[in-house]
Amino acid sequence: MLDFGAVVEYTAAPGNEVLLHVSELAWERTENVSDVVNMGDVFQVKYLGLDPKTRKEKVSRKALMPRPPRDENAPAREDRGPRPERRDDRK
Repeated sequence: MLDFGAVVEYTAAPGNEVLLHVSELAWERTENVSDVVNMGDVFQVKYLGLDPKTRKEKVSRKALMPRPPRDENAPAREDRGPRPERRDDRK
């Protein structure tokens, strides 16, 4: 368990571990990883592929969960206007 995620091991391939980022644990905001998963828990994750920048495997637990319905009483998001144009010098 880490502050920013949990290291999970594939049960089909013991010894093969990957980081499950805190943002991929659940649909709701997660402050503490241990609020969602604990050491020794067994659960499924969806393989999302390799991150092209870091070349690390990406997995998600929330991708296998149904998306919660939108809260009708939640305040509407503020319109931030059009996005500024991006520079093309990113790598």
